[in-house]
Amino acid sequence: MTIQFNLEKSKETLQFVLEKHNVTTINPSQVHLAFDVSGSFDYEHSNGYTQQLLNRIVPFSMLFDKNQTLDSYVFSDGAEVLDDINISNYADYVRNKIQRSRIYNQGTQYLPIFKLLVEKSTEDKKKVGFFGKMFGKQTEVKTESLQDKHIVFFVTDGDAYDQNQAKQFLDQAIKSNPNLFFVFISIGNQPFQFFNNNYKDTSYSNYFNLTPSQLCNLKDAKDEDLFEMIINPSLEAWMNT
Repeated sequence: MTIQFNLEKSKETLQFVLEKHNVTTINPSQVHLAFDVSGSFDYEHSNGYTQQLLNRIVPFSMLFDKNQTLDSYVFSDGAEVLDDINISNYADYVRNKIQRSRIYNQGTQYLPIFKLLVEKSTEDKKKVGFFGKMFGKQTEVKTESLQDKHIVFFVTDGDAYDQNQAKQFLDQAIKSNPNLFFVFISIGNQPFQFFNNNYKDTSYSNYFNLTPSQLCNLKDAKDEDLFEMIINPSLEAWMNT
């Protein structure tokens, strides 16, 4: 059953929160969402709780993404790219796409998804000229490099067993790309020390934890409260650069 959600109202609330934080210029960027699909997260996916969190992230793509879509990924002991999330398919996206992933209901690793996210957010996008297309030539007329900003929402409910390797890779990748920002969201009774110790309130990342109870009650929570957790001072500063 589709969960009713007022996307336009949520977008307006996000605009209000951004204004409160003095984010006055919204630069075209890309917005990415990576969802944990390990076995322990099945209950929240199956009961519509993660769908409510996804709903609150879609407005960021409406305001910040130059295509107004969310690039979508899932991860367990591997990583997979799914169809982009947009205003036409978001309402049943967890049930129709995330739960049908080929890696659904497995273990948890961070390194494969970190590698995939960095690859997708740093790859050059080559555009082929009109005459090149006519004659079958891959004539490069423009290359969009790392100047685009990339916001990554990363949602997990469990620690991974490759955390040290994942951290080493991600820290090096972030150093070489200041236009990449991670919003880490964990679901657990306590904050995850891996994220809390390494990625909370840095210049390139934000982290907060939602308890399972908070996630389950998200549909009755105020959008503004969640947006205030997402837009911390470091994300505000990054958005304004």
